[in-house]
Amino acid sequence: MPERWEREIGKLGTLTAPRSTRPRIAEGPHGDGMLPAPRRGQRMVAVVVAFAVFGAAAAFVAGAFRRETASTIPVAGDFDTSSSPSVAASTTSLQASLEAPPDGSIPSLTLAYGSTSSTFAATDGAWPGTNLSPQPPQTFDATIDPGAPLTLTTNARKVEGSLLIEPRPTGQSVPLDLSSGSAVLPDQAGYYQLEIVGDWDNGKVGFGVRITIGTPPSDWPPPAPTATIPDVVGVKLQQAFKVLQDAGFASVSVVAPAGAPKTEITSGVVTAQDPAAGTDAEVTTTIKLTVSTSG
Repeated sequence: MPERWEREIGKLGTLTAPRSTRPRIAEGPHGDGMLPAPRRGQRMVAVVVAFAVFGAAAAFVAGAFRRETASTIPVAGDFDTSSSPSVAASTTSLQASLEAPPDGSIPSLTLAYGSTSSTFAATDGAWPGTNLSPQPPQTFDATIDPGAPLTLTTNARKVEGSLLIEPRPTGQSVPLDLSSGSAVLPDQAGYYQLEIVGDWDNGKVGFGVRITIGTPPSDWPPPAPTATIPDVVGVKLQQAFKVLQDAGFASVSVVAPAGAPKTEITSGVVTAQDPAAGTDAEVTTTIKLTVSTSG
């Protein structure tokens, strides 16, 4: 009898068990009423089955893990680059800095785009201690992406901006609302003149800078839009200016009697206009007005 059975029998003196327990334990594991020990062949079959079941379970768990991993970790081809922050951040901004120095000297305009940066002097306006006469626009030597954002930093109390289509600086313009400190440049490639006017307590100065957006087409500039010339005959000159401007015409020339004071000319009445009222013309057309100062 194996030693472990002898030890178990010795413990029975301290246990309360059915009468049949001692004889059954004494008979050992191969006694009557107990299952016989499995044969060698049976043990081999059990091992093979166990390995098969374990392998199937492992394969199931691994497959489930792979499916979960594929559904939660995107591959490179699944990323939506159109909305990726890194793609949005790659758009270069035209940085404009319009500052009046603390020492009271005349303000300057600095433009920066990519690795190009230039500072420009005022082209017109009025500033204390400065005899500022109108100057031709300057040129910013950089090609700006169509639709690029423009951001402005300034210490001026008010800033106005616009883009004039070059090489015809009158008539065709694109307004730029810089009141919020930012704007978007046109998405149409071409040559433009950037105009920024700053207003400080000390004075008001303007800047004109030619810029290039994208690769201008060979047929640049685009045709100017047309409008119908309104009738301003019999209207005072100042009012005639406003009527023509509202109609889209920004270029006006005035013919007045020689030697007439400026105040009389501006308050004079239009006696003739060329082209005639009702004519369809490009908004870049110069409207010639003849003014009488006789009252």
